[in-house]
Amino acid sequence: MKADAVVQLQQLRHLRERRAQNQLASQAERCMAATARLHRAQEAIDQAKQQLQREAEALQQLLGTGALAAGTCQAALEVLDALDQHRLYLHEQLLSAEQNSAAEQQRKAALQHALMLRRQQSDALEPLLDEHARAKRRVDESIEEDLYDERAALRWEAPQ
Repeated sequence: MKADAVVQLQQLRHLRERRAQNQLASQAERCMAATARLHRAQEAIDQAKQQLQREAEALQQLLGTGALAAGTCQAALEVLDALDQHRLYLHEQLLSAEQNSAAEQQRKAALQHALMLRRQQSDALEPLLDEHARAKRRVDESIEEDLYDERAALRWEAPQ
């Protein structure tokens, strides 16, 4: 293997690993954003449930005292229905956020796996690169020894 090829192989290996790390970091950010959206959706549905509960309790209290006219009672029931519809809408948003978060987590896991594979490939390549470096050193040392021997022989052969 030529020295240029080895250098290119090392550069490619480092580039691939950096790219995998960057992809993983980017995906981690998307996961955090999806998790934040999920938490916001959970908070919104909790708030909607609490509001619906408060409105229902207030209506029940008014109905229990007989303080509501029939028309007002109907309007209050419509408000409760609207609040319940809003709660259902928020629940759908929560499900969507959960699915999105799960998908982002799966993508993150896949990228983590890809990074692990890249590192394993890099680790498997290390012995080959080390062997190449050792072989190059041996060749260089051999050439150096041969040159030294040739110079020494020329000194002995030179007339004095």
